[in-house]
Amino acid sequence: MRNSSAAMLTNAALFCTLTALGGGMARAQDPAPDGAATAPAGAIHIALPYSKAIVRESVPIKLRDFPEGGYVSVSIDNQFITAQGVPAKRGAPVYIWDTKAPYMLASAPGVPNYYSDGAHTVTISVFDAQNKLVGKDSVVVQLSNKINLPASQGITLTYPWKANTSLRYQRRTTLTAAPTDGTDPEQTVQQSLLRYRRTVENTTGGSYLIRDEALPVDKSVRLTPFVSYVATRGVTAPLQNGFDIRARYRVVDTRGHVLSEVGTQNGGEQIGFSVPILPPRRVSVGAHWETPVQISLDWTSPYPTTVTATSTLEDFEWQDRYPTAKIRETYTGPANFNPRPGSPLPPIQSQNIKFERVIFFAYNAGRVVRMETTLTLSSTAPGLLVNSAVLGGGYPGSSSYPGGSSYPGGSPSGPGQLGGDPRYSVPGINRSGMGYPGRPRENSSSTGQYPGSSYPGGSSYPGGSSYPGLGGAGVADSVPVKLKYTETSVILI
Repeated sequence: MRNSSAAMLTNAALFCTLTALGGGMARAQDPAPDGAATAPAGAIHIALPYSKAIVRESVPIKLRDFPEGGYVSVSIDNQFITAQGVPAKRGAPVYIWDTKAPYMLASAPGVPNYYSDGAHTVTISVFDAQNKLVGKDSVVVQLSNKINLPASQGITLTYPWKANTSLRYQRRTTLTAAPTDGTDPEQTVQQSLLRYRRTVENTTGGSYLIRDEALPVDKSVRLTPFVSYVATRGVTAPLQNGFDIRARYRVVDTRGHVLSEVGTQNGGEQIGFSVPILPPRRVSVGAHWETPVQISLDWTSPYPTTVTATSTLEDFEWQDRYPTAKIRETYTGPANFNPRPGSPLPPIQSQNIKFERVIFFAYNAGRVVRMETTLTLSSTAPGLLVNSAVLGGGYPGSSSYPGGSSYPGGSPSGPGQLGGDPRYSVPGINRSGMGYPGRPRENSSSTGQYPGSSYPGGSSYPGGSSYPGLGGAGVADSVPVKLKYTETSVILI
């Protein structure tokens, strides 16, 4: 699910926000306090987007002027969407409309709705700090996320690998566990946020040598480098410390098939990232084909399992400024998972995994620009849940948090949580208008050694030589445990 970085308020939270800003209960359609009807409606003008403008993806909405300390109410097609404070900086958007994100109706709060292409009316109502209507303005725009290609024409999807091509991606993974009977809260087993680079090292006939390299520190970010990290059971470590990870080399063809693997002589664990396999023929919207897909529950695993997924070309649409083919891969059935050494997970056998991956493939540029993966299953394997005593405390041995000024909230907000800090989300490229992750406000210069130059208790993780959750820390599983793995990768332009 894609969200703007601007603070989004649900209908349930709106009352509290408006009260804090000056009191007064908002009406459902267009919040306005009593007596506001006398405010001049023409005092507010939408500067961007223009009337009848063609818009897509993330649409910044700017006003010519607005009062300091006020707030705005946003409605799309006369449906109230959100209310939020005005930005502190003049000229900044008062709202960024993510036209591809789902929204909820008050009449059906649990049902996601999506905007279709066509005309839409955007209305911005502005209130001052005293909760008085300053004015409002509306503009009609033409939404155009879809790309219409003739069905009879179809399209060929290939990777035009070229020597010395270099692409940078950012990837976030999250693995959670919860008993299926609801007796215990969901635990975050592992999270990671990292960047990697994919380069084409060599081309020979129809085969291409590609190199995937994790970037523990991305120094291309101005002012403050981006620091990759992995957090296991609430214990967080920057990627450059304690991880012996090597680049992975593979020989592939133009459809993404891995023809061979190239080993390393330097030891250490090789890390590679998904190369989606493209269809063998020209395809149009609605086309189906079978695809071998490698899946794993770890943030990285040298032992992924392979399943045969059904792929569907759902549509052609704009994504992250690229014209893309939207492909959905699905699989339901059995699978076995063999974790990497040191993983917090035991070997898992499951008969009921559900896998879904949405791929946005830029068919002109020949590259993946976004992938969103969700994998769920239930298992009775021991050690999936951990005693709460193992999960307490903040960042061990230090007040610094890798990539930030302090551990979000001072300590985890719950078992294994990262405090819900939005800095560690993976937004779409320029989706929020606030730049990419890794900007100064999202990271600090904390790129030194892990506290004490080793993990708590010496060279091992807490409790001995194993990861938390192993070596006697696990909870006896009397009921099946639901595991959910999510992964989002976005290209960095």
